[in-house]
Amino acid sequence: MPPRTEREGPPAHVARLPLDAADALAVLDRLPDVVICYDVDGRVTWSSAALQSMLGWEPDEVVGTLLRLSVPEGRDAVERAVRASADSGSDVTHVRFLARRRDGSTCWLDCRTSVLRDTAGDVTGAVSSYRDVSDLVEREQALTSLAAELRATLDSELDPHARLVAVRDDAGQVVDFEYADANESALAYLGMSREDLLGSRLVQRWPQLASGLFELYVEVVETGDPVIIDDQLLGGGVTGTLRWYDIRGVRVGDGLSVSWRDVTTRHMVSSDLNASQELYRMIAENSSDVVIRSSLDGRFEWVSPSVSDVLGWSPKDMVGQLASDFVHPDDVSASTSPDENRHRGRLAFRVRMRDHEGSYHWVDTTFRPATDSSGAVVARVGSVRLADAEVAAAHELERSERRFRLAMDSSPVAMALVDLDRRFTRVNPALCRLLDCDAEWLLARGIADILDEDDNRTDLRMREEALAHATVRDVGEKRLIRPDGSEAWVEHSFGVVRDDDGTPVSYVSQFVDIADARHTRETLAFQATHDGLTRLVNQRELHRRLSTILSHAARADTTVGVLYLDVDGLKGINDSLGHSAGDALLVEVARRLESVVRSDDTVARVGGDEFVVLLPELRQCADAVLVAAKVHEVMSTPISLKGHDVVPSVSIGIATPHGEQRPDDLIAAADQALYDAKHSGGHTSAVAATDA
Repeated sequence: MPPRTEREGPPAHVARLPLDAADALAVLDRLPDVVICYDVDGRVTWSSAALQSMLGWEPDEVVGTLLRLSVPEGRDAVERAVRASADSGSDVTHVRFLARRRDGSTCWLDCRTSVLRDTAGDVTGAVSSYRDVSDLVEREQALTSLAAELRATLDSELDPHARLVAVRDDAGQVVDFEYADANESALAYLGMSREDLLGSRLVQRWPQLASGLFELYVEVVETGDPVIIDDQLLGGGVTGTLRWYDIRGVRVGDGLSVSWRDVTTRHMVSSDLNASQELYRMIAENSSDVVIRSSLDGRFEWVSPSVSDVLGWSPKDMVGQLASDFVHPDDVSASTSPDENRHRGRLAFRVRMRDHEGSYHWVDTTFRPATDSSGAVVARVGSVRLADAEVAAAHELERSERRFRLAMDSSPVAMALVDLDRRFTRVNPALCRLLDCDAEWLLARGIADILDEDDNRTDLRMREEALAHATVRDVGEKRLIRPDGSEAWVEHSFGVVRDDDGTPVSYVSQFVDIADARHTRETLAFQATHDGLTRLVNQRELHRRLSTILSHAARADTTVGVLYLDVDGLKGINDSLGHSAGDALLVEVARRLESVVRSDDTVARVGGDEFVVLLPELRQCADAVLVAAKVHEVMSTPISLKGHDVVPSVSIGIATPHGEQRPDDLIAAADQALYDAKHSGGHTSAVAATDA
């Protein structure tokens, strides 16, 4: 049929394609991703309009060329991906590579290529979709840098620090804690290597803690309230010597972060003050911390010599002075209590103190009451320790965490952090939008809860392979199940997050929506074998099926019937009622043909008004004649076209093979019989001469 003229034609680079493909591909021009079709030689046959905005080339100027997008540095990644796809037998290749734009600049592209095959399995070309992921790569590199910064921050802390994860029984009760991380100071304190410590359990290794610290740790995890434990007597480090520690614990996920500080010196100063002033001075003067005794009105009465090393003052510069004179004005309120003179408990605070040069330094200060023989509070004794490094580390940690949250939360790609049990520990807004749910719903679940059974098995296998190979970053197509039961097709990629020793600690997952890409592949595959108007098999697919049917018929001792049909009077309908009416008639003829044949028969459209019906597994030519009679019968019902009742009429040529007849010869015989039917006036059937 002639092309329609009542609408504007597609863009120039689309108009070169067959009409049925052009209509579908024109839709792809509106997608933000670049879609490029290639022939079997790798030459571009079509490109979507996004090519110009993303990479600078006009679609028309690349058609017919061997377009090479990857820069030399990116070609290794492309070659590795192609080899991996070939080794696995997959027709889909996925790769991320560094590409060049027309102006010479570079960008990172995420490319997915699908090989197109006809139904015989022969390669007819390929279709690739390209997405600019430069921002995503930048964020991933930033996350890697942040992870290194966080590790360096922890290892720079002088105090031991460890992260513990709760171990629960079947009833959900915490029965132990497992070491998930530890800094260098903690490893030195415990006298263990990172390999020996990580994965070991707290109570299992140190059962004496079960009646004390363990209960407090459980309380932190269950309530979320931080804990500060002063003057805890523990076996210190490798030697096991009993020393005094201040312990701090804060909940992190389903566990807690714990740090402990050796305060033996401070404890001895406070405990032994009344018993022995001489012992007190000996300890205080040799302490690396600044030890201070102050009056109840806040004046320094005694300051240890270590103040010279810490703040540059000599003890005589400070004795008799108000402590508040050395504290930053903004921190004075934090260094006093509402009723300090009568306060008989421990005071602990972090403030900025002025050094001899006028600069301020962060210090951790702890004071306890000193009593006389009657128990009356007569002074306060405390210690001051520089905390500049700790405050800087805390600020850097806060900045790192803030940058991490920003990078993840602002990413347009759905992302999640997943623990080794595949439970979500953090999700970004893009993932919530993709699944149409809130973050709380996801954080209460794991990967298995949003995958169907088959994809869940695939996910488990992929993670086992990724854990076994340190360099693997696995990718796969999966169906995510939304809370309402609907599906979202995604390309799921994830990497294993490992600590400095290579021990896996979690996963970082990305989920890219590929609904458009899948629809594109299915559309192009269908168009390669079907007619765009009637949705019937096209001529190329007809010949392939006929060849297969003839081969099978020879072995099964059956015959094949071929009906070659022509719609009578279509030109008159086009001329009188318009081409849209003619199209409607062709669609109705196709529908009626399908209604009278068997499920294993084939109905194809091979020309403007010509159809072919393949009838496999017939006993004789007479069976095909009976089918032709049914076709004439089903066509006898009128169809309404633009207010006119029209009775479709067809002429049919019938042929069956003789000997080892080729598909083309059999079609030609049926076509000749059709000519005889038309010559006799139409609206009838004729059998090929050799079958009559």
